[in-house]
Formats: sequence, C-alpha cells, structure tokens
Amino acid sequence: MKKVFDANDRVEAQMLVQALMERGIRAEVRGEFDPFEKPTVWVTNDETYDRAAAIIAEIEKPPDSPEQQSAVAFRKTFKPGFWSGLFLGLVLGAGLFYGLNKANVFSDNVFPSEWDNTEDGKADCWRETRGDGTYTDIYDANFDGQADTWQYYNQESKIQKSVYDSNYDSKPDSWTFYDDRFLVEHSESDFNFNGKVDCWSYSRNGCLIEERYDNDEDGRVDEWTFFEEAKLIERRWSFLNDGAIDKRAYYKNNRKYKEVYDRNRDGTFEETVLLDEFERVIKKKTK
Repeated sequence: MKKVFDANDRVEAQMLVQALMERGIRAEVRGEFDPFEKPTVWVTNDETYDRAAAIIAEIEKPPDSPEQQSAVAFRKTFKPGFWSGLFLGLVLGAGLFYGLNKANVFSDNVFPSEWDNTEDGKADCWRETRGDGTYTDIYDANFDGQADTWQYYNQESKIQKSVYDSNYDSKPDSWTFYDDRFLVEHSESDFNFNGKVDCWSYSRNGCLIEERYDNDEDGRVDEWTFFEEAKLIERRWSFLNDGAIDKRAYYKNNRKYKEVYDRNRDGTFEETVLLDEFERVIKKKTK
C-alpha cells in the first residue's frame, strides 16, 4: 500500500481512484471524511505506483481551453471549506435529531431531511432518521442529483457502515464496516462493477492486515495478500481456485525478494526464485 496523490477534495479523490481502477490499478481513498485533512489516493500494489502516478499526472495537468478552466474553477469553490462546513452541519444536525428521537417525538418510521450545500436549488445531502435513534446520512458527492454515499449510524451516533457508489452508476460497489472505536474492521469491494464482490479487506485496530481477491469472478477467493504494520509481506495464489496454494511471494519493505512454487500441487514448494532489489531473478533453486 502506497500513497500516490494528495487530492483537494473527496470528489477529486474518488474520480482518480475510478480512473485508476478502469486501467486495472487497484486503488482506494483515505481520509475522505476527515474535515481537517485532505483525502489521499493510495495504490494497493506498490508495483503499480509509477504507472498510477503517470496516469494521475496526465489527468491533473492544467486545462487548455477557457471553458475547461472555468469548469475547474467552479469545482474548486466546493473544496476544504465546503466539506468542513458540511461536517459541522451534520454533527449539529445529528445532535438535534438524536435528542428528538430519544424524546419519542418520532414513531418507528423513517423521517428524511435534506440540505442544499451548494445552494443550486438541488438537495445534495439527506438524513433519514428513525424512531429508534438510528439514522443514515446520504450524500451526492458529484452533484449529479443521484445519491452515491450512504453512512449508517447507531443510537449513539457511532458510525456502523459506509456504502459507496464510486463510479456513479447508482449501484453501490464498496462497503466499509466499523468497530465500536470508529476504526475500519473490514470492507468489501466490487472492483469491476459487475454487481459481485471481488475483494475483501480485513483490519485490526484500524490497520490493514489481509486482502482477499476473486480474480476470475467465480465467487471463490484465489489470491491472498498479507500486511504487517501497513507493509506488504506476502501474497498467495491458488490458480485452480481450490484453496491449494500454487505460488507464494515474499516482500520486505514492500519489495518482493522471493517467490516459491508448487508446480505439481503436492503441498510442497519445490522451486524457489530469489530476486534482487529491482525484483530481477538472481537465483533459482529446485528441490
């Protein structure tokens, strides 16, 4: 996992992540709901860092025409100050609705409220509050009139789950679940937007420890990635999707230094490949 770009706002960060994923590069946004920090774009595989940086540089280069410059200037009016204000408004609103719910003002039905943060006459943030004190905050992050982010809270206003539509096709493709300390517990993603989860991520104390992938869309995990102190340490593959591991790759300081293979699938890794600091083969050993 490696940071590749500091975005100006959440919309820009999600746009870049979408552009990278469309080009086959796994990426994610961090810090998108922190009002005091700018969101950042991270690539999940360090080997794709240079390619991702080049793609982002091309996307982010200054616009040529006056029309493009005007469009960029318009979008910049909704940068850090806008999201800070939105966050404060949501916090205050949460307190108001939480108090009313505890006072039994509402029944068990869902009671929506909405905000127009851009003052363009169109709502871009909604809250659905229930009589049991739980509520859902819904956002239109790219201001196209369609909801693309859902955040679910319990009676104590603690976030339980976030759901995202990162490619803005009105279909959720990412789900993040939190523990009682507001730290990410695990997440699920549909990277190719076909309606099926193909990546599962697991965290401990908010720190990523494992990712699992279904690369061939058959519903079974065929790749595992392990992390230690936020650094990649090992990857495993099952080429026949039967749980038997055919290949392992080992990493130190996010650099691959060794690969082992079980060519005959007997449970023993009979071939070892050692790599230099540029991940070039320097030695092969066969049992």
